[in-house]
Amino acid sequence: MNMQLEAEAGAGVSLKGKYAAIVVCWFLGNGCLFAWNSMTTIGDYYGYLFPIN
Repeated sequence: MNMQLEAEAGAGVSLKGKYAAIVVCWFLGNGCLFAWNSMTTIGDYYGYLFPIN
């Protein structure tokens, strides 16, 4: 119970490096998003590049 009271009062909560962590997660998330987007659209690209006609 004591730890719960300390957490509610804000004691022991360290925000050091919070913004650096947000930036790192943002870059990693965008890296995954761009890689997934390139995998899902590669079929359309090759269909445009090499038509079957």
